[in-house]
Amino acid sequence: MWIPQPSSRFLYGLYTLCALLFFIIIILIILFRTPGEKPADRSTEFRIGNLSESLNMKVGQLSRDGTKLMEKLQQMDTTLKNIQGDTSIGQLQSDMQRVLAAISRMSDRIKRLDNGSEDIVCATGWVKNDLSCYLYSREGNSWNAAKRTCEAKKAHLVVVNTEEEQNFLFGITKGKYTWIGLTDVTGDWKWVDGTKYDSALKNWLPGQPDEFFGHGLGGGEDCAHFHNTGQWNDDHCSRPYGYICEVNM
Repeated sequence: MWIPQPSSRFLYGLYTLCALLFFIIIILIILFRTPGEKPADRSTEFRIGNLSESLNMKVGQLSRDGTKLMEKLQQMDTTLKNIQGDTSIGQLQSDMQRVLAAISRMSDRIKRLDNGSEDIVCATGWVKNDLSCYLYSREGNSWNAAKRTCEAKKAHLVVVNTEEEQNFLFGITKGKYTWIGLTDVTGDWKWVDGTKYDSALKNWLPGQPDEFFGHGLGGGEDCAHFHNTGQWNDDHCSRPYGYICEVNM
């Protein structure tokens, strides 16, 4: 009991000192910890910022690439529709020309009926079909020689206009290789009488014409003939085949 008891003022001062020391310690801890944490935090923020910017750039690039791809697809679609449209128009024009040609032949027949001259008389050895006379020669000749022979007879190498005429001619040739008046010696297929190739009948063998060069005869295949199936094939013009002359009455 001999130790003197502290006064209330002393206790208050002691408590104040302790509180002050406590706050100083907290402040020091904060000061010592903050400098080590800030760089880390800033570094993380910097990396996150870079990643975000990189992602934004890639997303933007993908968006631009996607837009370009869509534009190309639209262009391809438009081109395809144009091609389809052109093909349809070309086919329609071809069909119309064939119809007009058939109407023209019917008109000629009607005129002959009106004039009382329906019966066509062909020269000896010639065969009549519709409004034409045909001469079939089994003698082998080159395409050019056959053409000259027909022209000397005031005729031309046969021109196939319709399926009916195609069937009639096949009945004459009986499956023999036979020249017809169709050639692409100038680069485009043409009929000898001026009939438009695109408007006339086409009856090529599958895969023909192929302009084959491996026959060893020099040049390509520029002349058309009946194959043994009745369909057409292109061959070297020097081949010795039979031929058909035609006269339009």
